[in-house]
Amino acid sequence: MKTKKLFDNMSLYQRDRSANYYCNIYHNGRQYRKSMGTDNFEDAKRKCFDFQNELLTSPESPVFSTSDTFKHYADKLIEMQKQRPIPPSGLALHKRTLQLLKRKNGLLEYFGTRAITTIKRKDVDDFLLQLPLNETPLSTPTISKHLNILKQILDSAEVDIKMPKPRGRKGTSRGFFDIENYKKIRDTSKAIVGEQFKMENGHAVIVTEDLHDFIVFMMSSMLRPTVSEVYSIRHKDIKKKTEGKTEYLEFKCNRKNRTMTVQTLPTGAYVYRDICERVPDRKPSDYIILPYISNRRHAMKIMTRMFRYLLEKCELKFDEDGRALTPYSLRHSSITFNLMNPKTTPMQIARRADTSLKMIDQFYYPQSQLKTDIKDFLRII
Repeated sequence: MKTKKLFDNMSLYQRDRSANYYCNIYHNGRQYRKSMGTDNFEDAKRKCFDFQNELLTSPESPVFSTSDTFKHYADKLIEMQKQRPIPPSGLALHKRTLQLLKRKNGLLEYFGTRAITTIKRKDVDDFLLQLPLNETPLSTPTISKHLNILKQILDSAEVDIKMPKPRGRKGTSRGFFDIENYKKIRDTSKAIVGEQFKMENGHAVIVTEDLHDFIVFMMSSMLRPTVSEVYSIRHKDIKKKTEGKTEYLEFKCNRKNRTMTVQTLPTGAYVYRDICERVPDRKPSDYIILPYISNRRHAMKIMTRMFRYLLEKCELKFDEDGRALTPYSLRHSSITFNLMNPKTTPMQIARRADTSLKMIDQFYYPQSQLKTDIKDFLRII
């Protein structure tokens, strides 16, 4: 009998009365044999690896164990994440992880019952190739999220794989408002208070003063329109400040990169004064934006839809360069307008906006060269 060793637990051999190769797998002290049905060594070696994979991953295999599977370790990661505190966004970490794991063509669908120790770098590359759901390539941040979860699960099983560098489509900058269009949405947001429209689910929504407050507050603070930033601010967080004769607001906020102190433009103080006058019986724990909606993710959804309705009324779905206008465009426009102030530096704006100089140089500084009267902007209410 001729034997060719492939690995410590795997070998190919030929019997004296047959030219065909047989595969021999050692696993947990037992041997598992199968004819490869070929006398070609390379074909037999390939089939031997397929036999090992089937032996370890097939639920019908005599050695299969659910404790060896990718899903088992994914479930362990979810249980660990359940112990972590819920972030300001209100969406628990384990729920966000589950959304990615259970995505169509996602990690669980692709690796689910696979023995985790059999996953190799090529498998990761193949996973990324089938991940997009249509012909549109995924963005680099989206690919990174999947790879990050995959690495956490593999690490928990002590499976060491060098992850590929995520290379997705380049992000495109969001739209900007110029000063004229900003004034248009600011004024129209007041004019349409009381109007009613329907959400996609048929639920009727009435436009409130909160839309105007949101727009001005966003422009004064350079916050992100996210649950953890603008929608997390409560009355108890706000401190009214004065520098000379100029009023402004100061508060701490959990931003994308860290917890930091935010200081608004004077317009922030003006709109906050209006909010307080309109809600005299407010509580310190009340949110300043859509306070009557306790679920902050739902509040963000309602505000986003009100903002979209406003843009439809103003016929401003896109900026002059064809980029879509969204609530994020308020943050981008605010950063751009502030860069036009000759008394501030890009570094100051980057720090206050919780962004990087690279982002300033790449997206905001070119836009700030547009002709806009910054003095007019600073006095907008």
